[in-house]
Amino acid sequence: MAAELRYILFSPAEVAQALTYFYEQAAMKLPDGIIHDIELSSTDGVTASFKVRKNVYGTIVPVEVDEDRLLNAIVLYCRRQRVCLPRVAIKSLDVNEGYLELCVSIGLRPEHRSRIRQLLPCPSRSALAEA
Repeated sequence: MAAELRYILFSPAEVAQALTYFYEQAAMKLPDGIIHDIELSSTDGVTASFKVRKNVYGTIVPVEVDEDRLLNAIVLYCRRQRVCLPRVAIKSLDVNEGYLELCVSIGLRPEHRSRIRQLLPCPSRSALAEA
C-alpha cells in the first residue's frame, strides 16, 4: 500500500483567518474586534495565544486556543481554501520557526511516522524561500 506524508505550513496571518472562520461557525464566539499578536507555542501541546482589540480605545482581550480547536480551525480553513485533506489521514500540529505546521499522513503506522519525521523533517521557512 502506498503511504503519504505531507507538511503544510501556515503563517500567523493564516492562523488568525482560520480561527476567525472557526469561531464564526462555533457556538463560542470570539469578542468582536481585530486579532493581533499571535504567538504559537509547542510546549505542552500546540497552542495559539493572541489578543483581540475590541475597539478604537484599545480594550484588549487575551485569548488562548488549545491544540484540538486549533487543529479543527486549520482543517476548516483548508476546506475553505480548497486544500485537499483526506478524511482518513492522521493529522498533527507542530510549530516550525513561528509557522504552524500541519503534518498529514496516510498509510503509516505511528512508529514509522515518527521515524520518517526524524529522517525527513519539515523544511524550514528559509529553505522554502530559496526553492
